[in-house]
Amino acid sequence: LFTVHRLEYACWRLDPRGYHAVNILFHIGNACLLSALLAALGFTPSVALLAGCLFVVHPIGVEQMLIVTARTELMAMFFSLAAVLCLLQEGGAALASGLACFALALFSKEGAVTAPGFLALALCLKKAPLRSYQRVGMMLLVLLSYLLLRRRILGHIAPLPGPWIVPFFWKAFPKTLAGYAGHILFPWTLHTERQFPPLGPYWPLYTASLIALAGVAMWKRSRMGLFCLGWFVLGILPKTPLM
Repeated sequence: LFTVHRLEYACWRLDPRGYHAVNILFHIGNACLLSALLAALGFTPSVALLAGCLFVVHPIGVEQMLIVTARTELMAMFFSLAAVLCLLQEGGAALASGLACFALALFSKEGAVTAPGFLALALCLKKAPLRSYQRVGMMLLVLLSYLLLRRRILGHIAPLPGPWIVPFFWKAFPKTLAGYAGHILFPWTLHTERQFPPLGPYWPLYTASLIALAGVAMWKRSRMGLFCLGWFVLGILPKTPLM
């Protein structure tokens, strides 16, 4: 990120228009990669195009357009999508490109640690052979190298979660997922604060609903249902206190 900012500063100094223009280009690039990924997963071109267009105009992503330092989110998503898209292809060049993109995603923002999970979901949806999951293992090796480098520089990998982590994921996380899903479907009263609503007396309802959704998808052996639910959960994980 600092390397990119240095290059930009050399181009347009303190003129904010240049920085915002680059953010918009990354956002458009993410929409194009999302469309390409959906097409690679077997969705029709019209569905892939519609999803990309909705992603571009959806107001839930406006924070990255307003704050220059939010570039980390855009870059991490860009390189994560590029990594998954490359690693779905065959060949040594695609493998090398995918792993390089994953490394760039990690150096953009730590939240990119969920990218191996995205690849695993994509391979599952495509009914890829078991040998294809070796690429997930290679991503994990890149992740391990990144974590060791981070430990060498910072002195630690990440703070260890406390005893609160189990009740958080059992009680609060399902309601957090419901809150984000509501903002995606009904995008009003948006703000830049992370969505961790108070538990309230009805938290068991949210937890039971999440378990029921996963159970129905597994019972019906719905790869699409598990893919969508898994992708949504992995997408929210970097926003939790755990990460």
